[in-house]
Amino acid sequence: MSADFDVPTDRGSGRAWSHEPAEYLGTTRVNGLAVQRWENRAGIIALVWNTYDGPPISDIELGEELRAFKVGAALRAMPHFGVGGPALHQVPIPGVADAPEIAWDQLADALGQPLPYWPIPLQQRQLIDAWQPGRPAMRALAVDPGMDLDVLLRLAALYDSDHPAAQVLSRLFRTVTWRESQAATQMIDMAESMTFADTIVIAARPMPVPRAHPDELPETVSRAGWLEILGRADVLADACVEQLVRWDGGRDCPFGAPADLVPGDPISDEVIARLTPAPRTAAFRFLDAPPNAETLVDPATDAPPSASPPRTASASGSPSASGSPQRRHWPTSCSTTRSGSGPLTAPSTRHRRTRDGGSDGGTPATAPAHSRF
Repeated sequence: MSADFDVPTDRGSGRAWSHEPAEYLGTTRVNGLAVQRWENRAGIIALVWNTYDGPPISDIELGEELRAFKVGAALRAMPHFGVGGPALHQVPIPGVADAPEIAWDQLADALGQPLPYWPIPLQQRQLIDAWQPGRPAMRALAVDPGMDLDVLLRLAALYDSDHPAAQVLSRLFRTVTWRESQAATQMIDMAESMTFADTIVIAARPMPVPRAHPDELPETVSRAGWLEILGRADVLADACVEQLVRWDGGRDCPFGAPADLVPGDPISDEVIARLTPAPRTAAFRFLDAPPNAETLVDPATDAPPSASPPRTASASGSPSASGSPQRRHWPTSCSTTRSGSGPLTAPSTRHRRTRDGGSDGGTPATAPAHSRF
């Protein structure tokens, strides 16, 4: 069974639908995708949205999954725009002849009704699951699909509202949601301006979010707040630091840029000599210290170095991870300044996210790529 996609003769306003309205069957979950299904005389047609809450899946795997739901034609909604509206990508269904690529307005005509649209920050499973034809646009919080913002509010709730830790967590939450609400609004504007009339319905719009200005917190408050969080030894603090790093590489972190302490170097030896063992706190999540790293502290600066196991030479002369660990020979990754001798820093591999979601240079930022499918 394959769906029939007739190209409408009228692709402008005042549309007369070529087909009767298809019956909406609701949504089905496939990995991190929400699959909307309609049924018309030709069969079941699916429109697939990425909800970013599961592992990616290939077109071939998706087609095999959809075959079990008797889908005769399936299209993925892409993050960019094409002729007539949001771009669509055909998903091959096993045992069904390949259909030609079609545009948004052609799919709307085949289903006899306008199609719902969600901008990326609102491609949330609960919103797509709740949609029904004719339902007014829902208002929802726009989020970065690659971040877990709930952990910020959960940890902030453990402090009084005027505590520096609560203030920095709330500011990060508002910074992310404000920027994502702006992005969602821009995507909606593009969808409405680039889509043929009567073929699209905006299914959700972003809630208004007050802007968090970068300088609304004094530097002393910001520093104290993140030092408090970085000093915690629990998984919730780890998760909050992870969100900070994902957002802008840890721009507000009070530490300097990561640097390697190399035994034999006079400055490194001075720091290494005074290091003492320390509990594993969220600061080591910021440093991306491996699970088997020894966690240390520099009493002179309170900086949290971490030491990785040594690599010794095997009999053949090639590097080997075996051998008894000796801390003084371990390369120590440390974000710190050396007391009395100026900064001990190296160029950081972390890069701030720019306003448009990119990076300000070097390696790509850790922000998720919205176009991932």
